[in-house]
Amino acid sequence: NKNQTDLDHEELISLPTIKSAGLGNYFDPANPEEWGSVSSSNELYLKISAGTRASSVEKQLQALLTKYKKPEPGVDPKKNFTKFVMQPLADVHFNQDYGAPADMSTLRGLMLLAGFLLLLGCINFINLSTAQAAKRAKEIGIRKTIGSTRQQLIRQFLSETFLLTLIAAVLAVMLTPLLLNVFKDFTPEGLSFNDAAIRSIIVFVPLLVITVSLLAGFYPALVLSKFKPVLVLKNQAYGNTSQSRTAWLRKGLTISQFIIAQFFIIATIVVGRQIQYSINMDMGFTRENIITVPVPRDFYHPDNKAALLRDELKLLPGIQMISLGDKPAISGSMSSTYKFIKDGQEKELNVQIRNADSSFLPLFEIKLIAGRNLKAADSTSAFLINESLAKEMGFTGREPPFFFMKPADALVVVDAGQTGTMAYPTLTK
Repeated sequence: NKNQTDLDHEELISLPTIKSAGLGNYFDPANPEEWGSVSSSNELYLKISAGTRASSVEKQLQALLTKYKKPEPGVDPKKNFTKFVMQPLADVHFNQDYGAPADMSTLRGLMLLAGFLLLLGCINFINLSTAQAAKRAKEIGIRKTIGSTRQQLIRQFLSETFLLTLIAAVLAVMLTPLLLNVFKDFTPEGLSFNDAAIRSIIVFVPLLVITVSLLAGFYPALVLSKFKPVLVLKNQAYGNTSQSRTAWLRKGLTISQFIIAQFFIIATIVVGRQIQYSINMDMGFTRENIITVPVPRDFYHPDNKAALLRDELKLLPGIQMISLGDKPAISGSMSSTYKFIKDGQEKELNVQIRNADSSFLPLFEIKLIAGRNLKAADSTSAFLINESLAKEMGFTGREPPFFFMKPADALVVVDAGQTGTMAYPTLTK
């Protein structure tokens, strides 16, 4: 299942096939001297020998780069350089530095939430057990009278707690596949109760049952097992209840239970209000009545079929406006590091990029703050930037900005919006 692996390759193509199929624009084995710009989609896997340090291999790779990469004219190698970094496969899934598909902080947050819920259950069980201790006083007194020791009683009460916890765990495991199916619209794509999950449960659930049994059952077992037979038979087993240490602990646990519960209630309300705010806030562009349709295109043999499709769709009576580009305003897109001049100094900034035509702004109802919209006759150095990028560049509109150290022919500034990628430095061309 490609949703359950980070190595989701659908095709593996050999280098000779790439050469014979005319895919050299993407990865050209016939041009081994190209050590400059590389595609992030190309991945090189290395299996190093046992006992070899990754740092020593990185030094050898860097030496190869220094040997074969041709110097670029007018570029300071100290400011613009390439560095090879080896990443362990075990680090791929969670390392956010390289666009990992999963976020460890989210996983830790969910684990913390599960821990709080288990803690609430344990506290509630302790409170119920100690509050109902008087009901079992005669049983305990009779058992002690006929010779039961305190250790035997503790084992009995822990066994009872273990049995209840085991039943709850079995029910939870049985209900998990059903609940995952019920809440599939709210769970991550690819989350399923498969063989891998079952193998993890076989190890995790027994440890969880033992831990919860000890946390929830040990203190009540101590309280119940310390009753004295003489006081029990005189109905004085729980005298001075309101002043006992058991009562004070029970009150403290009740207060902590209320604190944790109210924390979750407040957090739920805050998150709900934030989501509602994000849904209803002004994002700087419209989202209503817009449909995004993926259009197949050949990167290696470009043609005008997409433009022909756009022109044909314009003739349909139900379509009011159409724009041809790579991404809508709300989604992420390709990013790249751009150079520009600010205060007489060369600066670099990571910028989100998307390609669009002159209908992009009117379609999404994006407001122009300065300049003009793009035109079909514009050159390739005509850019549209948002307000956030203009501020980062210190652009005032009195002089053209410099991208790739070349002047841009045209520039417009649009409303940066509030959320989504449009709130970040964005460049459209």
